[in-house]
Amino acid sequence: MVTPPRPTRRRTTIITTQPPTYAGGDYAVWGRRVAAYIIDLAFLAPYYVLYWTVTTTHSDSSIGYMLFLFQAATFVFAVVNQIVLQGRTGASLGKMALRIKVLDEDTGRPIGMLRTFLRGLMHFLDTISIGVGYLWPLWDRRRQTFADKVMGTVVIHRATLAAQISAPFTAQSEA
Repeated sequence: MVTPPRPTRRRTTIITTQPPTYAGGDYAVWGRRVAAYIIDLAFLAPYYVLYWTVTTTHSDSSIGYMLFLFQAATFVFAVVNQIVLQGRTGASLGKMALRIKVLDEDTGRPIGMLRTFLRGLMHFLDTISIGVGYLWPLWDRRRQTFADKVMGTVVIHRATLAAQISAPFTAQSEA
């Protein structure tokens, strides 16, 4: 007696298109992070334009003092934007414009000025890996660069965090 073959079940894989989340918020996508960096660089562009214009049109040594002062002001602006502002609030001007924040992955709070400075130094790891560290968020589950992994930080898109933070207040006011 011959037994008929058993019917086989097809296995289906469900692919979700939802981005990974962090405490109810979305990890910031790579393109948004790059755009925020470009915006931060755009704030420094006037210095470079002025420097190029003055150095190519004037050979007077008195211009050097003015350029030094403008360079010092640009440096102070960059430090305030990248270290002080981002350390205290979690976002530089470019990150604020695109509603992303750098947060401690354990506490969900801004990382402070010292850790922001050290995180900036750790981007050296992203660079010495021939840029792979900067591209790592494209395939990483938490969308972290090497510097983020070393410093224990995540970059979060704040649109979802704003809804999460305001939810308890609206629930209390409705009660």
